[in-house]
Amino acid sequence: MHPEPREFYYRIPWRVNLGQPGTHRARLPGGSGEIQGLTTLLRAADHRRIDIRASSRDPFGELWFRTFRQRTVTP
Repeated sequence: MHPEPREFYYRIPWRVNLGQPGTHRARLPGGSGEIQGLTTLLRAADHRRIDIRASSRDPFGELWFRTFRQRTVTP
């Protein structure tokens, strides 16, 4: 049997505006998937995603929350 193909990432130097079939990173944040970044309490959509490590390292005592990028399939 053939091994299952591995996922790979690549970038192109321009922004594609046409919808191409396949799995692509979504422009809107999602509830799960890969971590997109950190945001503050006022901008966090889901307060259950608190990042304890980033919050404990903040010198001003700010609470930080993880944001995620949902993987979607473009039709």
